[in-house]
Amino acid sequence: EFGLIGLGIFLFLIWRYVQLHRFAIRIFPPSDDAYAVVIGIHASLLGVFVAGFFDTPVLHFTRSASSFAVACLLGVLCSLVNQANSSPISDEVEIRRRKRRFWQIVVVGLIVLLPVVVYLLWLIGDGIKRAQEALPQVQHLAKHYPKNTPFVRLKDISEDMVYAVVASEDGFFFSHRGVDWLALHRALRKNLRAMSFIQGGSTITMQVARYVFLSRERTFSRKIAEVILALKMERYLSKERILELYLNTARFGMGQDGILAAARNYFEKHPKDLTLSEAAFLAGVLPEPPFDRRKVTQEFVWRCQRRALGRLRAFFPHKYPLEVLERAQKTPLRFKWGQVITPSECVRKQTGFC
Repeated sequence: EFGLIGLGIFLFLIWRYVQLHRFAIRIFPPSDDAYAVVIGIHASLLGVFVAGFFDTPVLHFTRSASSFAVACLLGVLCSLVNQANSSPISDEVEIRRRKRRFWQIVVVGLIVLLPVVVYLLWLIGDGIKRAQEALPQVQHLAKHYPKNTPFVRLKDISEDMVYAVVASEDGFFFSHRGVDWLALHRALRKNLRAMSFIQGGSTITMQVARYVFLSRERTFSRKIAEVILALKMERYLSKERILELYLNTARFGMGQDGILAAARNYFEKHPKDLTLSEAAFLAGVLPEPPFDRRKVTQEFVWRCQRRALGRLRAFFPHKYPLEVLERAQKTPLRFKWGQVITPSECVRKQTGFC
């Protein structure tokens, strides 16, 4: 459940279980009455392990029933093995042999892991260096606004736009201190299961660190620098300033960076005049910005709005009740290039707001 540590524990558990399985099958002949019980326990444990790794976190502190079942199965299996096989008394020669084998495994493991550890330390050092180099720029923006760029103050941006972006991109933005560690854990777990980079787990602060002060490359070194710089930014910049920087640098698609260019390019409006329906669309665009207007179809608009409005309901239910969100979902969107998209009659059932 918790990233690489959980993966290591899972693999160690599987290794120890395989040892127990081989020992149990060896001492329980098929003619024994306990043989069927042992085979059933093996099948149940393997099913739980596979489901927990590939589908849902079965072995988890919030899943008391499944965790208790696994503990009982392992306890019964160990009890059966213990009753069927009396523990042999090892002599001093056997004990010394086992100690020697143990230390041989430890030494080989350290030799194999040493290059990996050195490489990780180099990456961490490089990330720290990049974060320190960008720190003066953070301190400068704490007191000054960027010059020679179209920068929109937070007070000049629609409140619906601000809340939609926060809900869509980082629902816990006002409570964390730059890094959402649980989100990083979830992203790491999903990436490990998919064996590819499908989720980053970045907060709004981390995205500002990447867009404004670092590069957009996807490397481990940049990720470390992003985390360190995000923690530093929360010390020097207010939440409002971080939101301003994000809204003025985020990519909204069609070659437009920043909320001012996006509001004008999509709706020919100033950011302060955006409605909830328009704000939900722009916030929903951020994970998949379109390259040109041909991608702005009815299905694309509905998907973007559904994502943002659904998260608004989850994070700000008192400010955005169900009827307000449904009304925004049903409001036609009139784009600058003359296209008008009206949601279908079945939108209410599809959005999950019912």
